[in-house]
Amino acid sequence: MPENWPLVEPMLRGIGQYNRYMSEQAPVEFARRLGAPVLQASHCGPLSGKFLLAPGSDFGFEMASRFVGATQIVDAHGQVLASRNTLDGPGIVMAEITPGRVEPVIAPEHRRYWIPHLPLFHKAYWHHHNPVNASAYKRYGRARGLAAARRNAALNAEPVQRDATGDQDAA
Repeated sequence: MPENWPLVEPMLRGIGQYNRYMSEQAPVEFARRLGAPVLQASHCGPLSGKFLLAPGSDFGFEMASRFVGATQIVDAHGQVLASRNTLDGPGIVMAEITPGRVEPVIAPEHRRYWIPHLPLFHKAYWHHHNPVNASAYKRYGRARGLAAARRNAALNAEPVQRDATGDQDAA
């Protein structure tokens, strides 16, 4: 949820708490429904960008927020073996798991797209954001992603060693 929209933040606070809860419980729910261990790696920290209002448009509002959820290792029965909440910042979790499948604790519901029952706000947000952000990605995302990958590759490239003749050394 946006942290920099003071007029609507109080109204969205409860929705944000529920969103955080769903994100933290998702690996547990998957493990319980699959009957298999789940390893969930989460992003953490602040994020910002523009909350776009319509597909094909760049009109929107600047938004600042934080990632929610947790990096978790969950066993096949849905027991959390190790967890690091996104609010704790970057880090790692470690635990021993037993690979393999067990009888699921909860039978999967094949006709449902979402595991939790989403409130109306979450469904509306989903149906708004998918076409808006798909449109933005088509216009900018791929090119920006490739440019960022090239910059990252250039920053991480090892310098080429040359000998006295100017030929590249075979290291």
